[in-house]
Amino acid sequence: MYHNNLLLNNPRLLIFVSMGQLLYWGMSILVVLIFSGSIGYAEDKQDPLSPSQRQWLREHEDEIILVEYNGFPPMEFRNDEDEWVGISSDYINVIEKRLGFKFKRIRAEELTMDSWVDLTKNKIVTKCNLQKTRMRSERFLFTEPYVEFPHAIIVNKDTKGDFSLDKLKGMKISVARYYAIHELLSASNPHLDLDPVDGDLVGLQRVAFKKSDAMIVNFATASYYIEKEGLVNLRFAGTVGEPNKLRFATSSNCPEFHEILKVGLRQIDDKERKAIYDRWISLGREIFITSRTFWNIMFISSAVVLVIVLVSFKVNSLLKDKVAQKTRELEEELAVREKMEKQILQARKMEAIGTFAGGIAHDFNNVLGTIIGYGEMIELFDIKKENTVRSHVQKILNAAYRGQSLVEQILTFSRKTEPQKIPVRTESIVNEVLDSLRAGLSANINVVKKNRCDSDMVVADPTQIYQILMNLCKNAGYSMQDSGGTLTVIIDELHNSPENDAPVFGLESKTYIKISVTDTGVGMTSETMEHIFEPFFTSKPPEEGSGMGLAIVHGIVANLDGVINVMSEPGRGTVVEVYLPKYLEGIVPGPAGGDPDTTCRKGCILLVDDELWFMEYLKEILERFGHEIIIKCDAFEALRYFHVHATSIDLVISDQLMPRLTGLELASEIKLSRPDLPIILCSGLPAPVSESELRKSGIDTFIQKTIGAYQLIELVESLLTKTEG
Repeated sequence: MYHNNLLLNNPRLLIFVSMGQLLYWGMSILVVLIFSGSIGYAEDKQDPLSPSQRQWLREHEDEIILVEYNGFPPMEFRNDEDEWVGISSDYINVIEKRLGFKFKRIRAEELTMDSWVDLTKNKIVTKCNLQKTRMRSERFLFTEPYVEFPHAIIVNKDTKGDFSLDKLKGMKISVARYYAIHELLSASNPHLDLDPVDGDLVGLQRVAFKKSDAMIVNFATASYYIEKEGLVNLRFAGTVGEPNKLRFATSSNCPEFHEILKVGLRQIDDKERKAIYDRWISLGREIFITSRTFWNIMFISSAVVLVIVLVSFKVNSLLKDKVAQKTRELEEELAVREKMEKQILQARKMEAIGTFAGGIAHDFNNVLGTIIGYGEMIELFDIKKENTVRSHVQKILNAAYRGQSLVEQILTFSRKTEPQKIPVRTESIVNEVLDSLRAGLSANINVVKKNRCDSDMVVADPTQIYQILMNLCKNAGYSMQDSGGTLTVIIDELHNSPENDAPVFGLESKTYIKISVTDTGVGMTSETMEHIFEPFFTSKPPEEGSGMGLAIVHGIVANLDGVINVMSEPGRGTVVEVYLPKYLEGIVPGPAGGDPDTTCRKGCILLVDDELWFMEYLKEILERFGHEIIIKCDAFEALRYFHVHATSIDLVISDQLMPRLTGLELASEIKLSRPDLPIILCSGLPAPVSESELRKSGIDTFIQKTIGAYQLIELVESLLTKTEG
């Protein structure tokens, strides 16, 4: 009563109490609504798995393996970021989210046969997009299909008409090796000529290039590759058998997880499935317009549609021409590549032969050094002038000198000589060669010379250019000696660059002088042309050729940074083209030199060589002229001796190629103590480095082991006289 009176007598307090009651009831209603929503939310998030299934999944989650395959787009493949994507990947992602667990994943390409067997025995394996077959059902449990595609027949657009399995008889049909369609067709249609290939893309390309007549392939995969690879000359020509029903497959030894996977698949409704399908398959409906049904509709449509058809035919013709053009370009590119590969192979073979020839020349030089050295010693010291033996010794020496010339030719072929190079006019040498040859050519051979360039200068040894032209022109004349014909020599200029219609393989992008020697003689077979640059190979009788001519030409041209090309056919003559870098004013390589002073002086000479015969030969010559000789067969022993007797030694003669320490390395060590001491480097091969590099290493003079007694004596006395001065 008191409270009621209080409320009645205080209106503001009454309002305050009413507001409190309203707040209380409002909060109560809000709590009820929140609670109800939570219940609804909990009901929406209800676990799709039974308690026993959830418990099993927790206990075995680490054993569940998903094998990710690559190369089956758009079902499953790896994109440019190396992510596993596709229709199957989208399904797996949704199943993982709905079931609340994650597969342990492994790439199929990382598995060997042994590891795959071990995996299937010890783990629960899951694979995507498998088609159910009798053989596979023995090893896997399959879900219901989650996507279906027809098996499409793909043909080249030049192949007319629609096709079925019966109409494919007698045609070469590509199928992906080991796929289900391969297994099914092999078992049910043995009359078909199947061409198993390594993957769908390979098969589609074979049809595009008409190496197969048709391909049977999953419709979605064909659509994907046709769009991605631009295979515009392919079309759909029909379907084969039942659709390709793709399913998830799990190990047959684990039905518990199979049931769980089926629950997860059922969680994906039709709307979600359509969204996944539309995300990856968009081309198929558009390409299907090439079917006969569509064209029948077009023919009975209005005039506007007829115009569209005519335009389509025009576009198709243009695309066909473009494909044909691309095919021709590919064939031309393959021909050029094949020619380049042959030239590279020939260059490597010639390089190997050159290395071999250089090694032979080294050993031959050692033999000649002995013959020439002791022969000249006999001539100098052991035979009186009126003795008849002297003439015999001179004949031996003349033969040895000719052998020395042959070694120089071999070294020229093997690119181990460095002749003096000067600017040379090629036309003047051409004139000289042709003048020399005319008298020896048959009367029925006509000689033609043409010079098509203003400046025909190259940087070379004139003697070597003469050798090139003489060998080529003599060979040309020999090929026409019976039938007659025309020998043509043309001097031209070539600006070689990748932009040219036909750039010459092996040349840099600069200007070259091109010398062509053409004959109308008997020509050569391809087998002969493979060997023409090999030393001692010849098609002439033994008394008419040694087989060294073209080998020397090849070596000279290569040493001048040039290229030589030969084209010939039996009965149609031969064309030889030599490309040499054109002379640019101001760039003229060549060594400098001078005549030594030959004032006589005696001294103590240290000989270092691992070949005892050569040191004994030098020792005998030099001791006859009053020199004191110290011999060391090991470079390290020679260096130790030098450090003890450095002041008493007047000259060092050292071989270049020795075990443990080379002649250049020995010279560098000696020069640290005696910069003034003259050093001669010798070898059976030409100098290992340039003259300037030799001088930097402390070498005063380089000699080859074929040096004669006269030259050796003059050289030693010249160096000793300079040191004394």
